[in-house]
Amino acid sequence: MSVMILDAGNSIIKAKIQRKDQGEITFPHAFRQITDSEYTNILARASTAANIQDYLRINDIPYVIGESAERHGVITQRSGAARYTRDYYGILAASALGRLYERGGEINVFGSHPPGDVKFREDLMKSVIGDWHVEIGDSERHFRVTYANTFDEPVGGLMNVLLTEDGQHYQHSDLNGGRSLVIDIGGFTTDWLAVNPGGEVDYSLARIVPIGIQNVLVDFEESFRANHLEAVKDSPVLPPERLRKAIFNSVYEGGGRKYPCEDEVKEATNLLLIDIFCRPSAFS
Repeated sequence: MSVMILDAGNSIIKAKIQRKDQGEITFPHAFRQITDSEYTNILARASTAANIQDYLRINDIPYVIGESAERHGVITQRSGAARYTRDYYGILAASALGRLYERGGEINVFGSHPPGDVKFREDLMKSVIGDWHVEIGDSERHFRVTYANTFDEPVGGLMNVLLTEDGQHYQHSDLNGGRSLVIDIGGFTTDWLAVNPGGEVDYSLARIVPIGIQNVLVDFEESFRANHLEAVKDSPVLPPERLRKAIFNSVYEGGGRKYPCEDEVKEATNLLLIDIFCRPSAFS
């Protein structure tokens, strides 16, 4: 039975399966339903579409997902119980399946959630279980999710450090022997979670701070604009994917030029770290 691990964060969707090559993917948390005519026109230009995998038909409904979706206008993200539905979380899961597998089959899905959403874990599981027919370009595959389970996002981060690649053995058993404080910096929130020896979660010490990577994007864009007025004066909106790449590479690419921006990146990331670690409420 194949297994997919899904971390549908507020900023980036991450999914992984056990495969030696291309077993892990990431794409922006953005999608919207499009019309049949839009979908057909995209397929007609498939030879020139760089992100054809962003255009899928899931259970006969066409969607644009990921970077391409960000170019289709403002994206409204759901939160809380509204997120864990078949037409939202289920679509994100099905799109990840379509990107990761070349053929369909029966799948087990393990999905992460913020600690505060543990009360919605049943809804998360119900949203992915069932049949999914995914079309990408000329390729079609049918998936049947027969089993689903959940885990807390900070615990997933801790296990990624503790366990080996196959998930069967410990690579840092010393950490597993004591209590751990896991800090999970997400897109819009930062989660603090205490974990007892053996991986047991202590929910009495769970905290959520309403800041995250999106704050870095906003602060970086503000600083970059202030320092490069001529370069961005005709660009009311800087593409999110370029901002993310600039923060990762310390180089912003636009208008056929490359702009070193290491100082702006350091400033934006330092502001986030100061905001996180200087909040007394995070530990209270």
